[in-house]
Amino acid sequence: MDINAGKLLLTFNEPVLSDSVNVSQLTIQSVSNGSEPGAFTLTLTGGTAGSDSTVMEITLTQDDLDFLKANNKLATNSTNTYVSFTDKFITDTAHETDENMVVAEPLTMGFPVTEFINDSTAPTLVEYQFTLNFDQIILKFDEPMLTSSLTDLTLFSFQNNRTGPTITVNLTGGDVVTQSNGVKQITIMLLDSDVTTLKLNNLIGSSASNTFLTIEAGAIEDMNNFPLGSVGPVEPSALVPDSSRPTLRNFSLDMDNGRLNLTFDDVMDVTMFDSSAFRIQHRQRKEGDIHYTLQSSTTSSSDSYEITVSFSDQDFFGIKKLSALARNVSTSWLTMQAFAIDDVDGIDVIAVTDGKALQARAYVTDDTPPSLTSFSLDLDEGQLRLTFNDFIDETSLLITSLSITNNGSTDDTLDPSADGIVTRSDDGKTAILTLPDSDLNVIKNLTALGTNVNNTYLVLTSGAIEDLFANVLTSGGTFKAADVIADNTSIELTDFIIDLNTGNLTLIFSETYNSSTFNITAITIQGLHDATAREDS
Repeated sequence: MDINAGKLLLTFNEPVLSDSVNVSQLTIQSVSNGSEPGAFTLTLTGGTAGSDSTVMEITLTQDDLDFLKANNKLATNSTNTYVSFTDKFITDTAHETDENMVVAEPLTMGFPVTEFINDSTAPTLVEYQFTLNFDQIILKFDEPMLTSSLTDLTLFSFQNNRTGPTITVNLTGGDVVTQSNGVKQITIMLLDSDVTTLKLNNLIGSSASNTFLTIEAGAIEDMNNFPLGSVGPVEPSALVPDSSRPTLRNFSLDMDNGRLNLTFDDVMDVTMFDSSAFRIQHRQRKEGDIHYTLQSSTTSSSDSYEITVSFSDQDFFGIKKLSALARNVSTSWLTMQAFAIDDVDGIDVIAVTDGKALQARAYVTDDTPPSLTSFSLDLDEGQLRLTFNDFIDETSLLITSLSITNNGSTDDTLDPSADGIVTRSDDGKTAILTLPDSDLNVIKNLTALGTNVNNTYLVLTSGAIEDLFANVLTSGGTFKAADVIADNTSIELTDFIIDLNTGNLTLIFSETYNSSTFNITAITIQGLHDATAREDS
């Protein structure tokens, strides 16, 4: 048996007739008894017989030879190579051929090989194909290969010219899709990053004439462990361009950092990104008002399979203030219109429609407590404005946990009463406490408090407020005002009382007055609203 040459040589005790050979009557088997359990057999499917002689040379078909090379339990050495044949396999050269048939070697008593020549020829790459629709290359060899020996895909590279390349892309990895050993065709799935590099440069990978494959020696072995020699540069026998519409594979939602991570099955053109095509909803089919369509979010990602969308404050607030939306994987679903983004070939993404919304593959909740970033006191509007680094639930503000102080004298302090009214700014990050007149009068009466940023401090107790994910403020402390707006509204007389029994005149003003500025000579008591009018008019 000569595996290297693909020939089987049978020696008989007398000349045999070439034209009488019926190869389908001959079986190659791994043990003498080819019928026993575990035995491997190959009954020839064809072949070419040599000339009449005592030695009949049979050239195996390529299929039968490939079968033997692919099977590491059959015909790999002299201990697992036997032949058997029926009496109809061959006859001698006598004229009465029906009476001179060969003596059969039955399947149960196979004839052992007397000389075995193994495969000693290195494999060669016959051709390769590049399918950009599936990001795959298909390798075709001249013999069965040991697929499991293909472990280092960094030995593969592409170049845009056969000689003197100006652009080279070295593979950084990939996946061998074909898992079986003993096959002549192997499919490799390229890494997204390598496909991105190819697709972003139209001077390579865009046609067969600019996509030449080079493989370093030893990248893969045949079934007899002979390594492939160096290959290339080789032009693909076929290059299938990417003509399919891209799809959204999956997405993840990070509600702590305000990010939407999108993974597509193609390289996407970020210049075509339009956030208004995306809607987050709490069920696969939207219900009521529990959904939000992005308005102004952006991406700073490069063209890639993976696009990270950074929520604008407008969109992040819009999502967070819906308490039943995007609170976990179960309430995080995404729809996407076809104008959301294109691939780098200008092809629209396939829409994800309502009712078929995609559920988040991964979810990160907001578990970061809010913290105060600044505060201001507006004595003109009578407001204390607390600004945080996150969107807050203004209804959770504990007014009694606040104190306004000059950070010096304990006498110059205001502990706001619970009568204040709390609202939230339009951007969702500022709690606005409108102080009652009683609190304002206290501040205005304390000349060492609330007149400028240097004598205006806020003492904030931990637990004073929650964000929209019910995270409680933990970073209390004393904070200096970022701004103090003085009272620019003139004081007004709102009422007065004359008591002639006591001789007292009581003046009631709209706010606390400065007694040192009181000028009694500026007061006139008159009998008419208009003192210039004549009494008889």
